[in-house]
Amino acid sequence: HLTDPIRPDSTFKSGKRELMAQAWYPTDQRRGTRAPYRVRKETTRLSSYDAVLLTHSYLNARVAFNGAPFPVLLFNPAWNGQRTQNTSQIEDLASHGFIVIAIDHPHNSSPIAYPDGQLVLAANTPSIDDFRGVTMEHQIIVGDIEVRQQADDDSLVLDVLTQMAADPSSVWYRALDLTRVGTFGHSFGGAAAVQAAFQDPRILAAINLDGWIFGDIFQRPLGKPMMTMYEEDYPPTQAEVDATMRTGTPEQQRYMQLTLLDQKNVERSLAFGGGYGLLIQGAKHMNFSDRALYSPFRRFTDAGEIKAARALHIVNAYTLAFFLQTLKGTHEPLLQQSQSPFPEVRFRSWSASRADHQ
Repeated sequence: HLTDPIRPDSTFKSGKRELMAQAWYPTDQRRGTRAPYRVRKETTRLSSYDAVLLTHSYLNARVAFNGAPFPVLLFNPAWNGQRTQNTSQIEDLASHGFIVIAIDHPHNSSPIAYPDGQLVLAANTPSIDDFRGVTMEHQIIVGDIEVRQQADDDSLVLDVLTQMAADPSSVWYRALDLTRVGTFGHSFGGAAAVQAAFQDPRILAAINLDGWIFGDIFQRPLGKPMMTMYEEDYPPTQAEVDATMRTGTPEQQRYMQLTLLDQKNVERSLAFGGGYGLLIQGAKHMNFSDRALYSPFRRFTDAGEIKAARALHIVNAYTLAFFLQTLKGTHEPLLQQSQSPFPEVRFRSWSASRADHQ
């Protein structure tokens, strides 16, 4: 059983920046009020049904202390995404003994409804993969600025959680193991997760779910365990690269150039700090979020040909194995097999070589 609480102490402040965070965690409570998938004020006319969909979580249930303190994971949503967008993945992690804090980033996540009634929408910023009228270098600068801010948000949340964990009056007193912290995120949120691991020594491992990575990875490898998961079209074949650079539009060529640069940065970092990479055949970008589950019709969800539940099962299995091994120190057979037990998966592993560079 999990909880999906919306608490007064889920708001984090730093100067003029105010974050909204939501927690899922283990509980021994057997009944209660089921949590909605999303708060009504944080939906649009088209997505209002999200507010009446019930999750597997209980609202404001007591924290289980059998097994506490629990490792902590921070989740970052996609560009203009929301903290609940990977609830199915987050609930699975909480059911295996992790406390997961999902973070909305003001003026990128949208909409955010604060406890005081304030509603904050995303700034009028083009998508990070929109190259109309801009250069690749421009988008890298935009990505760098935003990813560092979101990484700072993650650190702020850890700062506040540290205070709560030591406060006898807090629901988090002695529940959080802040010596075992990981991050993960979807799309741009994956970049934020990796950048947070760069910036904050408390973060020990990171997962990027199908996104370009911005920030420090352009200058240096991470030096910590990292896992990357991608859809079937990554990386592009040489034939696809040649065709795009020969006949593609300027926007398509810039997209391809950034993809190739990202691939180089990621593989350099994996070779240095160690980690894992997998491609899921039949998957598309939205198979790494809940959106693939919204409808059986792929044209409404932008999901790939793989069954949504199957893709989710694969993503959850590798996510759990990675964090169990890197944060709890268990030996995970799934990560030791060069041939994945899932026929849809192409899997690679890297042993850390950073000792050779010191």
